[in-house]
Amino acid sequence: MSRIVCYVATDNMEKYLNVREKFNFELLKVVEANGVSCAFPSRSLYIETPIKLEDDSAILPKATEEPKPVSQDPKPL
Repeated sequence: MSRIVCYVATDNMEKYLNVREKFNFELLKVVEANGVSCAFPSRSLYIETPIKLEDDSAILPKATEEPKPVSQDPKPL
C-alpha cells in the first residue's frame, strides 16, 4: 500500500479544491498509464445459512399509524 501526502498553500477553499481535483486526475492518469488500477472501498457480506422468514413482516414492518408532520418553525432556546 502506498500513500501520497500533498499540501496546497492557500486559504482559498475554491482554489484548494481545484488544485486537489486536478492533482487527483493527473495522478490517476499516471497510475492507469502504468497498468495499475485503484481499488474502491467495498464490503461483502457472506451468510453461510440463509435466513428463512414466514412472511415479510420481519423485514419491512407495517406502519401502525400515519406519520406525524414535522414542524418547520424553530423552537425557542
